[in-house]
Amino acid sequence: METLPPSPTVAVSPTPEPEMLIDEDGDITLRSDIAAQFTADTYPFDHKPVVLIYHTHATESYLLTEEDDYVETEKGRTTDTRYNVVAVGEALKVALEARGFTVIHDTTDVEGDDIASAYSRSLAVMQQYDSVDLYLDLHRNASNQRGRSDNTIWVDSVPYAKLFFVVGTGIGTYEGEYDDAPDWKNNYTFALSLMQVIAAKQPDLIKPIRLNYHKSC
Repeated sequence: METLPPSPTVAVSPTPEPEMLIDEDGDITLRSDIAAQFTADTYPFDHKPVVLIYHTHATESYLLTEEDDYVETEKGRTTDTRYNVVAVGEALKVALEARGFTVIHDTTDVEGDDIASAYSRSLAVMQQYDSVDLYLDLHRNASNQRGRSDNTIWVDSVPYAKLFFVVGTGIGTYEGEYDDAPDWKNNYTFALSLMQVIAAKQPDLIKPIRLNYHKSC
């Protein structure tokens, strides 16, 4: 009985791993070799740096306790600027000015009735200002956890909210509003530099950078 010779084995190349993975929330995980390319850097200025602090969600507030005397407009929100994230922005303004920065703190509440489109209105706030070196959209991170959690750090028996930076890549869109991709690699490097400086002073205060595909934050 005649038999046919075996067919030659064709080598199949493995599917290359993508440079980044995007989850359902729009958060990006960089491939390890891509992430390793980023290192902290210094940013010298030949002038007094100008910082703009603004808030896409200016009414974000903190846990309401019996000692507080403000009124919530809804859970975790208040228009009372003594108790929402605007107060944090003002404290940051004072701290940066003490270090020689020129700081603009725009407290405009752009949330309106449609929170989902607030980013388009905060973009308009940004565009009102010229010659700004650093734009900071300051938010309050939300958590349903109480007491000790991975979102807080305790220093001398006092709880502090941990910090993290969100860097928008411009990949994808936020309701089709961002057609021009920001310089996200440079922004990521800058955030990494700030992160390392903070970690050197208080290691547990800073959380990993959140790289996001559709928000310009």
